[in-house]
Amino acid sequence: MPKKEKPSRILCPARRGIGVERVGAVLAITEKKMGEFEDAAKRLSAAQQKEAMKRLLDQVDGAEAGIIRQKLAEPNKPLSEAQQKVFDNQILPSMVEKCSQHSSCKGFTLPGDEFCESCAIRFG
Repeated sequence: MPKKEKPSRILCPARRGIGVERVGAVLAITEKKMGEFEDAAKRLSAAQQKEAMKRLLDQVDGAEAGIIRQKLAEPNKPLSEAQQKVFDNQILPSMVEKCSQHSSCKGFTLPGDEFCESCAIRFG
C-alpha cells in the first residue's frame, strides 16, 4: 500500500499526477514547477541524492523502483536512454519536496522531511 503524504506538502507535479494530460496554461505552469523541482534536485549532494532515492524507493514501483535500485547499487553505471528519460522526468524531480513552512519559504527538503535546513533551525 503506497505511503500517504501530508496534505500540507507541495510535491513535485509528477508525483501529484499533474502533467501531460492537461493542456494550455496549466501545462505551462506544470512545466515551470517541474523545472523548479529538477533544479533543486540537481543541487543535492551525492549523499543527499542517495538518501532521497532510498526514501523514494518505498513510494514507487515498476520501472522507477528498478532504476532507483540500479542507481543505488551501481551509481557510476550509466543508464540506458529509456531509463535516463524516466530518471530525468519522474525520479529526479521527486527527490525534493517544498518546505512545509507556509508559502513564504521557497526552500526544498528531502522526501519526508517537514522543513528545509533554514526553517528547521528557526522552527524545528
